[in-house]
Amino acid sequence: LVGSATVLCTDKTGTLTENRMALAQVWLPSGEALTLKHGQPVSKDCRKLIETAALASDPHPSDPMEVALHNARGTFAGSESSSTLPIHTYGLRPDLPAMSNIWDDDQALTICAKGAPEAIISLCRLSDDAAQKVLKAVEDMATRGIRVLAVATSTAPDRQWADSQLDYHYTLAGLVGLADPIRASVPDAITECRRAGIRVVMITGDYATTARSIASQAGIEEGEVLTGSDLEALDD
Repeated sequence: LVGSATVLCTDKTGTLTENRMALAQVWLPSGEALTLKHGQPVSKDCRKLIETAALASDPHPSDPMEVALHNARGTFAGSESSSTLPIHTYGLRPDLPAMSNIWDDDQALTICAKGAPEAIISLCRLSDDAAQKVLKAVEDMATRGIRVLAVATSTAPDRQWADSQLDYHYTLAGLVGLADPIRASVPDAITECRRAGIRVVMITGDYATTARSIASQAGIEEGEVLTGSDLEALDD
């Protein structure tokens, strides 16, 4: 059966890539964009963005993206993860791919959120022009194969938290871009498959532009990108 295979479907993260995420780029609403290198100084606003992204993550993360954000907080923001836990968490939902943690600093309840750029844009209630500016930055980062998350903050009035993230008015903090290197052996393996007459198809939940860039880096032939909504629209 293997000898007669003509199509090979493969996952991306941890299969084509090393599953070794690191914060690679940040973008601020001011338009400032910075490609990060270990040990380089960053602006106060960039440090605040990185810290907010970490505070919007699980305090004891196992997810590679959240681990990378906590590591970046120590490297670039100059602060380590606290033993304090958020007092409330809003998890990801199918209709709202964003999560928020509420932190109590004894003076106010601060809400830190991160998620899909479109979801955070909605939570921030951005104007069309502002939203397009953010999406343009997302597209620019994604063309480099970077996975992009948007980050935002809010406060809980009267120190009371609401039933849903949708009940707050968030302020956009910026974008964080995470890179996961292609495994060194992958391009040669893809070439061998092609020589054997096997077409390789990558399956991933990434943003379409990010997926296309990673596929190109891996040596997968350029082809059509199908999103989840595209697949749902297909008939038998």
